Amino acid sequence: MKVVNDYWKTSGKLGESDPKLWDQTQGVLKDAGLIDSETDMSKAVTNAFLPN
Repeated sequence: MKVVNDYWKTSGKLGESDPKLWDQTQGVLKDAGLIDSETDMSKAVTNAFLPN
C-alpha cells in the first residue's frame, strides 16, 4: 500500500490532477504491458474547470 500511496499525493486541492503524475502512472502501465502507447497528458488532463 505504501507504494500505491506515493501515486496518490496531491497538492491539497480537491479534484486537482497533476499531468506529471499521470505521465508516471502511464509509464508504469506501459512497462507492465497493460497499455501499448502513451498519451500526451498535457492534452488529456486539465484543472481548468476547478474553482480557484
